[in-house]
Amino acid sequence: MNQIIKEINELIKNIKIEVVKRRENVKLYFVPEPRFHKYNPEYVGGDHEGFVTVWWNSFKEIYKATILISTDITQKTRSSVIREELTQCLGLLQDSRRYKDSVFHQDSTMNEYSEIDKAVIELLYLDEIKPGMSKDKVKKILNRREIEIPTAELTGAINMYFVVFWEIKPEEQRWTEINDAMKEGLSSYSWICPLTAFYIVKVNSQSDWDFIYGNLATLAKRYSGEVNFVMSPLMEGGRYDGWLPKGLWPKIREMTE
Repeated sequence: MNQIIKEINELIKNIKIEVVKRRENVKLYFVPEPRFHKYNPEYVGGDHEGFVTVWWNSFKEIYKATILISTDITQKTRSSVIREELTQCLGLLQDSRRYKDSVFHQDSTMNEYSEIDKAVIELLYLDEIKPGMSKDKVKKILNRREIEIPTAELTGAINMYFVVFWEIKPEEQRWTEINDAMKEGLSSYSWICPLTAFYIVKVNSQSDWDFIYGNLATLAKRYSGEVNFVMSPLMEGGRYDGWLPKGLWPKIREMTE
């Protein structure tokens, strides 16, 4: 961990990370995954190797973070997870499947920063980049400094989505009640339902997936024995085919391709 802290401090000049004995604002716990919730009630479950939560104030400034690292993984994997979660607590919370050598890749096992990782960390903590700044203002600053970044990463041009299916055992009025509650768990996100209780949901990051999983898992516990659900991993791109009303295909492809 000391090596990771050293590398971050070399990339960022306007803050300093150090291990302290008191007055800490980042807490890091090494515990078995089933006990994550004990150390952080925000944990949504889902068999994670690591989990980070940050808190920010009304000025969008991060002032506290909690990091959970599973003890049920190999040391090599643990080193990679520590690097990812410690870096994400700086504000880089979203994962991506676009760059396989990045510590932010969803399936990353990297134990060193890629060049794009270093660039993103440095960019986030430029003096000109302020907490809560809009995407357009950030782009103007980067253009002014003649910094090139991958367009798809900045604009979110690649669609990220997952599919979820639930099975409700009761019928009629009770079925409708539970189904409406599960749909409410997807609120604030774009989705399409081409088949009964089968949803394609468009999101921006793994954090969105985790949030929705937490919503649906809470509902499944509330209606224990009456509903089951399955969620796919987060996906990018791909083409769906099958037999559906013709008007649904443009909507599906808009969300997935």
